[in-house]
Amino acid sequence: MARYRAWVAWTFTRPRASQAVLTSGIVAVGLAGMAAPGADEAWAAFVQGVPEWCLVVAVPTALHHTLYWSLSGFFHRVDTTNRPAWVARRRIQDGRPRRPPLRRVLRNLAWNQLLIAPLMMVVIWGCLRMRGWAPSRELPGTLEVAWQLIALAGFSEVYF
Repeated sequence: MARYRAWVAWTFTRPRASQAVLTSGIVAVGLAGMAAPGADEAWAAFVQGVPEWCLVVAVPTALHHTLYWSLSGFFHRVDTTNRPAWVARRRIQDGRPRRPPLRRVLRNLAWNQLLIAPLMMVVIWGCLRMRGWAPSRELPGTLEVAWQLIALAGFSEVYF
């Protein structure tokens, strides 16, 4: 364990209550969006207009890349410039952050995100098709999504 700690630039700390409140707020907004008038029709039109493989491979990959690179770029900027200060103050690293060579980081990210992740999504899509999965044109109910998120949070807490 000591050898592992030598190259890790952070230590685990429990998240603040504000993080749980923010996460709950994001979930509430998502649930409200699903319950909004016209959401069912918009989802049905989306599912009907997009090829099946896009729903499982391309759309999640595009969403992941958009969120990952925008948030990572923002936090990289915070890490290198200490701006904006209200974010920099909340770092979990002690002292100066350690930075591996950017070239090595980008090479690993390119390998994982541009090759491995899309290939895994194609494999998942193939497994779903073998099991007879078909995209649903109906959104699940708000209560169903809520209990599934609560169950997922509980399992994640126990597992991790």
